[in-house]
Amino acid sequence: MIYQDGTRLYHDLGDNNNLFFGKNSGNLTSGGGGGFGSNIGLGSNTLQYLGDGQFNIGIGTNAVQGWDDPGAFGGNSNVGIGVQAVRNVTSGNKNVGIGESSLYGGSGAITGSDNVAVGTNSGYSAGDVWNNSGVLTIV
Repeated sequence: MIYQDGTRLYHDLGDNNNLFFGKNSGNLTSGGGGGFGSNIGLGSNTLQYLGDGQFNIGIGTNAVQGWDDPGAFGGNSNVGIGVQAVRNVTSGNKNVGIGESSLYGGSGAITGSDNVAVGTNSGYSAGDVWNNSGVLTIV
């Protein structure tokens, strides 16, 4: 574990093949259940609040960040690339968001699965949607 100004900067949370790099990345992660591991967070606040999820990848500040409740995020196989991409996840699986705020739950949680959103704000406030793809916003 490596700290910066008293805050975790790098850690792997035990023997579960996780990698968290960035200020507060993986912070408030409990790893409470049997299905936890093989997660990668690169950037500040990535994969925060992760409880039981596995195979998640977050790259960019606040990417693939769970709802503001330690251990409440239990989704699997989510990928977020970009600031706030796939943010506010609680139970969604197999979601892919590429671009700033893509598949960001806004004021609600992302509980749906099998969604793909590419482009800034695409899939914003998606909530409980399933099997959507091809949302594209070009700015």
